[in-house]
Amino acid sequence: MEKNIDDLLVKIYGDEKAAQEALRVGRTAIANWRKWGQFPREKALTIALDARERGLRIRLEDIPILPRK
Repeated sequence: MEKNIDDLLVKIYGDEKAAQEALRVGRTAIANWRKWGQFPREKALTIALDARERGLRIRLEDIPILPRK
């Protein structure tokens, strides 16, 4: 599974605007995720569930997440 932030967002949501709306974040948040190469832990479950809802086989383990502090 490709773990690139943009690839995951496009595959699941179609484009960045749709991802922003679905995840309830702005462009800055997504830009930060790109820079970090990871999603915040609290968004991973939403992303996995949205993928499943769209018939995509993306496991929670396939989503790169920030480590706990």
